[in-house]
Amino acid sequence: MLKQPDAQPNEKDFLIAYHIKTLREKNYPGIGGAPRCAADLKSSIQQYYAWENARRTPRKASLAKIEKLYGVTRDHFMQKPDDWKTIYAEMLEKWRTRVGQVNREVED
Repeated sequence: MLKQPDAQPNEKDFLIAYHIKTLREKNYPGIGGAPRCAADLKSSIQQYYAWENARRTPRKASLAKIEKLYGVTRDHFMQKPDDWKTIYAEMLEKWRTRVGQVNREVED
């Protein structure tokens, strides 16, 4: 689903994005992994990166392709790693930087 440019992804969106990226890094290591993965999913690289960066959440059909490609179930995408709070904070900060919502100190 397309997010509004200034709409902050929710925790579920970030969790799905995290798992998509970690599965890709594990199964398609090195430079060129994302384009190869996108090709195997019959998706554009732009669409794939949007999933990895939580700009878009894969639709059910796309998520089913990802599940099949990696041999995981839908439940896999909802599992939080032990250090999820730290990962979530980092992902949120990267997202805020990308859309220009970095917390700025107020000058006196």
